[in-house]
Amino acid sequence: MKKLIRKGILTLLLVVLLLGGCGGIKTLTAYYKSNIGQLKTEDIIIERAPYIRYTEDKNISLSEGGVKLINEFAIMALFAKVSYRKDLNEKERKKACTTKLDFGMPTGIDGKGWSRLSSDGYETPVCYNKKGLFFETYIYRSLTQGKVEKAVIAIRGTENTWTQWLLDWSANIGNALGFEPSEYKVAKQMIPALINKIYDKNQGVKIYITGHSLGGGLAQQTAYLVKDTVLEATYVFDSSPVTNWTNIVLDNDVKNDDPIIKRISHRGEVLGGIRGFSTKFNVKRFGRSDYEFFFQNGTSAVGNHEMGILACHMAVRMDFSKTEHYYPKSFVEIMLKQKGICKPRKDEAEDFVDIPETVLAKFQSK
Repeated sequence: MKKLIRKGILTLLLVVLLLGGCGGIKTLTAYYKSNIGQLKTEDIIIERAPYIRYTEDKNISLSEGGVKLINEFAIMALFAKVSYRKDLNEKERKKACTTKLDFGMPTGIDGKGWSRLSSDGYETPVCYNKKGLFFETYIYRSLTQGKVEKAVIAIRGTENTWTQWLLDWSANIGNALGFEPSEYKVAKQMIPALINKIYDKNQGVKIYITGHSLGGGLAQQTAYLVKDTVLEATYVFDSSPVTNWTNIVLDNDVKNDDPIIKRISHRGEVLGGIRGFSTKFNVKRFGRSDYEFFFQNGTSAVGNHEMGILACHMAVRMDFSKTEHYYPKSFVEIMLKQKGICKPRKDEAEDFVDIPETVLAKFQSK
């Protein structure tokens, strides 16, 4: 009987490896090569809660714990959405690095707030829009000419269309078979270098990364490539399960074995099930935590994947007296009406955000 059980387990492992092809073998090799794969029995490990789920019905008030999380996540959700540059039409987006640079930047009349980082003094691009990769860099100053206190690099993800899904999933399948996707190669060369440059040029700056979908996968890859003394945390939304971790371990590129990564998702979005499955068959992470919210029923699994759902619903539910990052109510009032964040362009009607009137009324009364 024991032999049959043992044989069954070995057969199951073989099937998993065959399904993953060379990718599965490479992942196992990377696991044993990494520091995580070499933990000793005397090491003490305190594992974070594997999943924190918050579900809200239209008639249920947001819990205090939920508000605290939203106060932390909201600005990162905004920037993950802003990086899509939906304020521009498809043709204009090719020049997104130089066009309408005040879009999506929370600022006050006193000059305090967020802005796009100027390329002056940076050899590495602070905004990049080639080879399937787009990222922007946003900085926070407490005064107009004050020092840079915070920086966020936002990486654009998959456009919310079936055509783009097919293109991106060809890369995902290639990664599962052990090949390194082209976007990940380019990001590996550029983004860590930019982060280190920002850190060196701005004493005491706190640096974060954010991204949605494919951008979330690229953000997680970057987190492994930068020292924990340089990068504060990584926030990813409805993230791709592909992080290219196996390849960067085997290439000896890892600078942080277990970075702080917070994965936030909306219930019912298309990558949720795949991400959950891949997590079970992947290396255990102790710096990574998961959070699920449910704000609205979208039109489909792809519709639920729309980044505006998380960005806009979080924005109206913040406690503006306790936000972790500068994000004034006056800006939220603008973004609720602005096309490209909470309102879709006429030529991109798939973007769908539905905030209940009761929630909007409560927001207006704050």
